[in-house]
This record gives sequence, structure tokens and C-alpha cells, in this order.
Amino acid sequence: MSSVNAQAAANSATLSLRSGPLGQMVLARVVSMMLARAGCPVERLDEALALCDALSAHALDHSVSDCVELTVRTSEHTLTLRLGALTDGGASALLRDTSLPGVGSVLEQIADELLIEPADAKRRAESSTTSKAEELALTVHFTPGARERAHR
Repeated sequence: MSSVNAQAAANSATLSLRSGPLGQMVLARVVSMMLARAGCPVERLDEALALCDALSAHALDHSVSDCVELTVRTSEHTLTLRLGALTDGGASALLRDTSLPGVGSVLEQIADELLIEPADAKRRAESSTTSKAEELALTVHFTPGARERAHR
């Protein structure tokens, strides 16, 4: 394995979220640890934890199975959270479920980039579904000024 691939693997973790109180705590701790290692400023860490809270509270409602696989990946300047397999239309429903009056979707407000894609073949196979399944990817930039550049 090259040093670039080894570094990328060291900066990612995959979790299976299931119903229950531990999922939210474990996800928040894993994201906190990975962002601290990547040098993320505290204010963006707080926002990333709000994303974790929203995902933990609502993602299972739109899963094709009894769990949601969530991959957490950090690079020098970004955090990416990718979850699935979600039901067909589940990613959009998740965005609606995380809406607050006067604020809108918490996920859309905090994430600098949001992408809905078909679930990869591995996740579809693991979920034992033949129907369409989706993945939601949320990216948070944490270098000074990155948020402003991404929204221009």
C-alpha cells in the first residue's frame, strides 16, 4: 500500500448505526477524534457534531435495513460523512426531517457540499434490497475562509 493510500485509510472509519442510545454517542466521539487529528477549528467541530446529532436522530427512518452504514473521512481540510443505503427518495426525506422552523434543513445549513447518489453495489447487496437505494454525502470544509469560498 502506498503512503498516500495508507494515510487515506488511516483518516477514515466506517460505522453501522442501529437504533439505540449508543449510536449517537459513538458517532460524535469518532467524528470529534478524527477532526481533532485533522486540526479542525472548534467552531466547525461544533457544527459537525450538530450534523451527527441530526443524522443519528433521523437516518434510520430512511434506511433500507435495520442499520445505516456511515463512513467518516477526513483530509487536511475537510470532513466527509457518507451514509446509506437509504430508501429511494430517503436522502431528500432525511433533509426534510432535519428541518427546523425558520432555519430549514440543518444538514443543508451546515454542510458546504451535499450530494445524493445511487448506493454502491456493495451497500445494495448488504441491505438485501433489489430496489433503488441512495447514499447521502455531506462535506464540511474547515480551513479559514473555505466556507465562504464554497458558497460563492
